[in-house]
Amino acid sequence: MQDGYDDEVADDGVGSGRPSKSALKREFVRIQGLVRRLAALSDSQLAALPLEDDAREAVQALRRMKRQAMERQVRYASGLIARSDHAALAAALDLLERPQRTAVRAFHEVEAWRARLIAGDRELLADLVARYPAVEAGVVEGLIEDAQREAGSGRPARAARALFRYLAAQRGAD
Repeated sequence: MQDGYDDEVADDGVGSGRPSKSALKREFVRIQGLVRRLAALSDSQLAALPLEDDAREAVQALRRMKRQAMERQVRYASGLIARSDHAALAAALDLLERPQRTAVRAFHEVEAWRARLIAGDRELLADLVARYPAVEAGVVEGLIEDAQREAGSGRPARAARALFRYLAAQRGAD
């Protein structure tokens, strides 16, 4: 509370209990972020979300615009979405993006494994063999040795990519 104003509820002397101007601005910024996430989706993904036709058209138009026009269009689409149930839309978008986030997380995990194995982490190799029965220690060791040799020679990292593909296949077979 500063100068008699609550940050979340406007004090107009009547006790209306409506949100403050700052709270409304924060909500609108969140909706603008939602619009930017929506613009990154394909048409089929966008069609699967609970979105009114005018808001869907505004988001689709956003993809074709240049910088300044894009910012105006984000504000326009945000206004349209603000009138609807944007919390339900955000929840549906999170559900739609969940498989992609899971795939990215798996990709980063395999990248980390590869880096640690090439750096010489033998404990990780033992853990992977125990965790994934299809992992053949001899194959992984051969790929590690090839990748280490390539790293020292300055040649393209073909063996490191092969090691990554092998680890990703074994993780995916889980």
